[in-house]
Amino acid sequence: MTWYAATLLFRSSVGTKQVARPLCEQRVVLFQRASESAARTAANTYARAEEHEYDNVHGERVKWRFDRLAKQGEVNSPTPRGRRGARRVGRRARAPRERAGV
Repeated sequence: MTWYAATLLFRSSVGTKQVARPLCEQRVVLFQRASESAARTAANTYARAEEHEYDNVHGERVKWRFDRLAKQGEVNSPTPRGRRGARRVGRRARAPRERAGV
């Protein structure tokens, strides 16, 4: 079994408002799978299961949706010998500003 890192991007929305720079989350998740294809499937399944929504303090519905699998690749064993499973790290930030003419 080989370890793969998947960089997943999530995007938030609040109510029906269109926001120029929505809050986004970049999450790196590690999977131990037999192939790159199996790791990609696991990453997409994981990401869809992580979508969620809730009401904020203003009573608006906040939705977090999986946007895309940004990248994936094989990594050296990220855990001490004998440990198995998935691990993750992540950060949240505003979406980048759109560049004119892009």
